[in-house]
Amino acid sequence: MMEQQTMNASKTAEAYVSLFQMQNGIFENAMNGIDDQIALQRPGNVNHINWLLGHVTTCRFMLANQIGLKIEDPYGKLYFSAISDEAKYPNLETISKNWDTITSKLLDFIGNLNEIDLEREIPGNGVEIKNLIAFFSYHEAYHLGPIGYARKLLGLTPMQPY
Repeated sequence: MMEQQTMNASKTAEAYVSLFQMQNGIFENAMNGIDDQIALQRPGNVNHINWLLGHVTTCRFMLANQIGLKIEDPYGKLYFSAISDEAKYPNLETISKNWDTITSKLLDFIGNLNEIDLEREIPGNGVEIKNLIAFFSYHEAYHLGPIGYARKLLGLTPMQPY
């Protein structure tokens, strides 16, 4: 799991960083023992593991951009569209590398926010930065959870504690 340093951070920012670090462990465990072919299998008519991992990665890019970082999401709208047999999904190694890249930058940025920064509203959105971060953290956990079910339905070992 990636370790992050927080300097001059508010207690709230430190809590957010810790929460996202915990979810890094879940992300890594979700990928354990899965190859690219298995990751594209859909147990029933639900999202495949590749889509779930790509979606949460895209959402970290989206959060970063909304709170002040300007980092291009390499996936565009791929992981906001319905799953398609014609879509070209990146391999898990690529998703993992992009996850690590955005996570490092995002958590460094969040870790250095003070309380005044966290209470600032996002222009044109009217939502305080701290509330947007909280929402994205919840949203991420919401999508990481089903990977445990998908693993079991695909005959894989359950996700392990990290």
